[in-house]
Amino acid sequence: MEDKIGVFICTGYGIGEALDIEALCKIATDEYKVPFCKTVDSCEKPHLEAINADIKSEELTKVVIAGISPRFYTQETFPEDVIVERFALREHVVWCQPPGDEDTQMMAEDYLRMYITKVQKMEPVVPFQLEETIDKTVLVVGGGVAGLTAALETARTGYDVRLVEKSDKLGGWLAKQHKSIPTKPPYRDLEETNIDKLIADVEGNSRIKVYRSAVTGSISGAPGLFDVTLNPSGNGQPGSDVLDTFRVGAVVQATGWKAGEPRDHLSYGQVEDVIRNVDLEEMVKNNGKITRPSDGKEVKSIAFIQCGGSRKKEHHSYCSSICCMTSLKQALYLREGDSGAKAYIFYEFIRTPGKYEEFYRRVQADPGVF
Repeated sequence: MEDKIGVFICTGYGIGEALDIEALCKIATDEYKVPFCKTVDSCEKPHLEAINADIKSEELTKVVIAGISPRFYTQETFPEDVIVERFALREHVVWCQPPGDEDTQMMAEDYLRMYITKVQKMEPVVPFQLEETIDKTVLVVGGGVAGLTAALETARTGYDVRLVEKSDKLGGWLAKQHKSIPTKPPYRDLEETNIDKLIADVEGNSRIKVYRSAVTGSISGAPGLFDVTLNPSGNGQPGSDVLDTFRVGAVVQATGWKAGEPRDHLSYGQVEDVIRNVDLEEMVKNNGKITRPSDGKEVKSIAFIQCGGSRKKEHHSYCSSICCMTSLKQALYLREGDSGAKAYIFYEFIRTPGKYEEFYRRVQADPGVF
């Protein structure tokens, strides 16, 4: 159908007194050959309804309304198949230029030219039509506590989940921990990790399919239409062995973190009994006690050195946000295993935000922690 443009010029709100409305109409009808041009007294609801009636009776396909700011009548609707452009003749011209001035008239005419030209070049917006159905399956990458929780909560809301873990076991770092920092009042006592229950809940949910020893080889497409290729762990390059391919609608990235390797820092890597907090955690988890790597003897005292590789320009300039609380927790491991053992914590600042301050106070009160 051939385009038919209509122009409506509001004369109310001081616009008619400030501008030559007849000259504006001639810009539309004579210069741009617009087949329909009409003035309206205001942009209130009755006049907008009259504009809608004219759009219908004149079979207009594109419309320019020159009046007040569109913000004042955005709630009013026009036919969906008609392109309607509204511009603030009052705010952009009349209110910021002297009334009756030649330059004011020229500005108004230029605005009208721009908006008529704009609608001439505009085409109706065609909604994006999918050739394929949106997939509502969710891919969760990472089988640690964050990934497991995301997978379980997603499945509980009724969506199918594909959970991918690069190792042969679920649980991530939490599965390697002996106990957890307090998470509930009074925030003073260490807690069980309960990771085994979380893993069991995930494995027992029929909506969750778990891939162990797998990595994402490629993810392509768009939201709702992601095509995923899985490869065996350690062989995740495109074109390598394919473990599975499937489509998902969304991806949750829960790939966790890496433990730092502060080589040559404070003799780590040179002295056998200088270890990381993650190494100590696994030691207690697996053996139930703390021993020296050098000779296997039980430890009677430990020095915890904070910010090892953190908050230093030559390493990581930021705080890890977890090391302080981990050292407090591991100091309790030592004390609970041997009441005569001593824990020395060397620090510049101890950071235990919010509720964890109660945990800090509990450890401070222990006579064997310095």
